[in-house]
Amino acid sequence: MSRTAGGHLHFLVPEALKNVGYIPLSSNSALAARTARESRPEIVNNFSAVRHATVFEGIKVGADTAEAIQKIISAPILVDGKVVGVIQVCRKGSQAPHSGLDFTPDDLGRVLALCKPLGKLLQHFCAKKE
Repeated sequence: MSRTAGGHLHFLVPEALKNVGYIPLSSNSALAARTARESRPEIVNNFSAVRHATVFEGIKVGADTAEAIQKIISAPILVDGKVVGVIQVCRKGSQAPHSGLDFTPDDLGRVLALCKPLGKLLQHFCAKKE
């Protein structure tokens, strides 16, 4: 997701979510908005039990069924210390035990390692659009 000057996060991938809508940074129920506001990564292995916005969860992406997100990693994408986007990796399933192993700090470390190059890519992508 990329952050806009208007105070929203817009989906860049998956493709199916690009034109569906956006997440206001002011949202109190969206993990992505909290990640961007607080510039803090997070692992939530009981995501289905946590109060959160579910509107985008119900959208079928590719051949996958629209199952609930059970586990998620959310991390800010930074450029020069400023949040320019959020990356989220999730595990879906009908129930948590059916969605794979819990995310670990090592998994979070791997996601965080992607954030710097993604920040440069987003910066380049946004500059081309202007």
